[in-house]
Amino acid sequence: MIGAKSRSSNLEARISKAKAPGFTVVELLVVMVLFTFSLLILTQTYLTFIRLSHRTSNSATIQQDMRFVMEYMARSARNGAIDYPAPPLAIDAVTSTLRLKAENQLAWMMRKSQPGDVRCGDAPSVSCLLVSSDDGANWAPITSKGVNVEKFNIYVRPSLSPFVLQGGTYSSDQQPYVSVQVKMTFNTPIDKEKVSMEAQTTVSSRVYVR
Repeated sequence: MIGAKSRSSNLEARISKAKAPGFTVVELLVVMVLFTFSLLILTQTYLTFIRLSHRTSNSATIQQDMRFVMEYMARSARNGAIDYPAPPLAIDAVTSTLRLKAENQLAWMMRKSQPGDVRCGDAPSVSCLLVSSDDGANWAPITSKGVNVEKFNIYVRPSLSPFVLQGGTYSSDQQPYVSVQVKMTFNTPIDKEKVSMEAQTTVSSRVYVR
């Protein structure tokens, strides 16, 4: 009887031990897998939010620069006289420099820089827009750091000044005007954060000197 009771007691102890609270290896593996997936989803969501925030900021910078450049160029071209180069431009010629005659007779100029120009103070691959009000003696950037000017095309019409007598006649009766094409891209190594913008405008000069 004593042996039977001992065996019964040992069996109950084993059953009690088997029912003790805890986690099995399979349950732990399932929890780890779920935690890993949750962490990956949260990380991806955070990175997406950060990239969207950067893209929004880059887009705002591009829009601000484009608006300023186009308004500044339009106001200057409208109130200034086009400085025709010598020799004259070919018909339908495209240049990357806008030259206007200021009141002090020093040319006002806007042009696209070469990539890595030290006056831009930016990365070696970036071209900025430079402005000079003293016939090119001094230049200053007018685009923000990180903004790469990919295109700055100037079309001047007519190609010859209509205010200069040539052979006793004027070459044209058309009032000079300027067409400008500008394309800007925010310079960033992450493709999903890149933002580009392109704009075009045409401005007629109000200066008439005949």
